[in-house]
Amino acid sequence: MEFWIFALNNPEICHFYAAQADNTSLYYVLCIEECLEDFTFEKRKVMHLRDKCLLLIDHYLVPIFCQLPLKGYLIALTEAFCESDIHKALLKLVFFYNAPEGIRDLGALNEAQEKCLNNIYKEYHSTGDDLQIPIIRSLLVNLFLLSTETNYNAPLKAGHLLTHALQFTDLVNECAFQERKKSFYAHKIGVTETTLIKALQVIFNRTFKEILIYKTLIEAMKMLVFTDKSITQIAHELNYDTSNFNKLVLKWKGMSPKDLRVNYRKLAEHVEYNY
Repeated sequence: MEFWIFALNNPEICHFYAAQADNTSLYYVLCIEECLEDFTFEKRKVMHLRDKCLLLIDHYLVPIFCQLPLKGYLIALTEAFCESDIHKALLKLVFFYNAPEGIRDLGALNEAQEKCLNNIYKEYHSTGDDLQIPIIRSLLVNLFLLSTETNYNAPLKAGHLLTHALQFTDLVNECAFQERKKSFYAHKIGVTETTLIKALQVIFNRTFKEILIYKTLIEAMKMLVFTDKSITQIAHELNYDTSNFNKLVLKWKGMSPKDLRVNYRKLAEHVEYNY
């Protein structure tokens, strides 16, 4: 049904992950119930590790988290699991941007979120009937609405700003590494640059520059950690010269691309990943 739940200690996660033809088409929700090891401060900070929290994670981080001694579970779903265009829109909005490390921390689980997650888990593992899928969909929508700051209220559902923001998500996912000018995206969407900036601020509470940088840094991290491509080659693939790429990573990540590669590879030790 295009929806899966795995306990974090379940080895089937790795088989599931390896079997996906295109991991980027999946959305991942990580619910950490308990950290079973006293992690270093740096690892806690980088991976947002703590008890009772909810994380949205980029697909390339799944193997790393599944190697860590954590109690909890991973939810994976595809856009096809959504019932309506409104639900697909919400999914895009919630998952559109993560922080530059590929993790969006939704904070400590509150009572309403925990109840919703428990109900999803119970329904998924029930014997199932004709109502199972609609119930899970409904609970999932409720979880996203409880867990995001996205201004997805009733007036915005039919608003032009939401439409423009959703058009932007499709464009930036396709063109972020080739085009970095606001004028390009505004022209493609058919709006002024002022309207585009307003849409991104209202819907995502992010600037145009921040969103493009986040996308670039996540892609850079995938290549730095999981490939042996040179830093110069990675910079060129992301449409940067080497000097500006080094400055970008240093400014936003607090370390050089070389140091980032070393530090994150330590986190990813023993993880098999073909990027």
